[in-house]
Amino acid sequence: MLVSRILLLTALLVGGPVMALADGAAEMERGVAMARQGQWPLALRYFRAAHAEMPGDAAVMLNLGLVHDRMGGHEAEAIAWFRAYLAAAPGAANVNKVKGRIAEMDAALDVRIQQLLDVARRILGELSSPKEKTAVLSAMMRAYAEAGDISTAQALERQAPSGGGKPDWGIAAVAAAQARRGNFSGARAEAERPGAEAVRSWAMAEIAVAQAQRDDFAAAAITTEAIANQNEASYMRSRVAVLMARRGNIGEAMALADRIDGESNPAAKALVLAAISTALVRAGDAGKGAEALAEAEKNLPRAPAGANRSLAQAMTIVARSVSFPETSEAAALAELEDPSSRARFLRDLAAARGDVALAAVFRWVVVAHDISGGDSSDIPRLMEVARTETPVKSGITVAAAAAVAAQALARVRE
Repeated sequence: MLVSRILLLTALLVGGPVMALADGAAEMERGVAMARQGQWPLALRYFRAAHAEMPGDAAVMLNLGLVHDRMGGHEAEAIAWFRAYLAAAPGAANVNKVKGRIAEMDAALDVRIQQLLDVARRILGELSSPKEKTAVLSAMMRAYAEAGDISTAQALERQAPSGGGKPDWGIAAVAAAQARRGNFSGARAEAERPGAEAVRSWAMAEIAVAQAQRDDFAAAAITTEAIANQNEASYMRSRVAVLMARRGNIGEAMALADRIDGESNPAAKALVLAAISTALVRAGDAGKGAEALAEAEKNLPRAPAGANRSLAQAMTIVARSVSFPETSEAAALAELEDPSSRARFLRDLAAARGDVALAAVFRWVVVAHDISGGDSSDIPRLMEVARTETPVKSGITVAAAAAVAAQALARVRE
């Protein structure tokens, strides 16, 4: 069995899908059969089912990367799955081949983003209405900002015609990009420029998260206070407090949690309380950890369905598993409805248990799920769709596809 397992994990990338030898083998066999026939969507369905059965299996991750690669137009997802595979099987014989394919797909996606932006630029030149030109410019600014080309994004703003208004979302995207690169003064200046309050709040939220990720929690707290939208502010407080708790700044996290209204935003309240519970247990205070967990579980049922509730639920189950080590991992996973939440649970549980290597594996699985579904490869199809729309909508559609692809590429380069 050991020899077979080693052969399984060292299968060459060019050799096609590999077989698994654990629970989920039936799904893997069906996936391999479909892949051999070139039925990539069906192969993907079966490999996803196999992953649900054995989420830590490196062979499944490799197969998922292979299928996304062969499908075309899903380079970012393929890269994420390949990176998960490399983290799970760092000594595999095909490591260099996988890394080489990652580099090729990275370059291909970079080229495609530029092709999409070239198409958007041509459409922009056909527009005459100032408002329509500004709308497309704003979408293009966001794409360039996501791609890290801040200077080009800012240059596009200078092309905005008079009478077209401000390209608010493009300006906000520039602010977020500057924050991610550590230019917080420039980011704050940009974030205060959009006319729409919702856009300013989004930009400030992105800055606060970037500051917290650099452990500048004091600055993040100040930025959060500048967010006018209270729901956005509560959610950002929860994200900052979670980062605080994970860094061991439990007192500061608890103080920020007190600023979150559990009545109006129960998901945010549950999320941060669960993170605090985990941090307290890891710090040796199981009693207070249990109290925080009880409060998190009290808030969770009142949270409306959606992404925020899913995040809070996964974090709460992590806290419960840390507080009660006898909790069955399979039972915990069964409580989570979607693959992304399950991947987050496994990542955060591994991190809470101090298993850095396993947390790194599931970090990439989370990325793969987060960017799932994007397809910017078929430019003729995009243009066919664009021809059925007005020119301004066509420009926005193409630029938005470039922005999504650029954001995905940035994620898999982290």
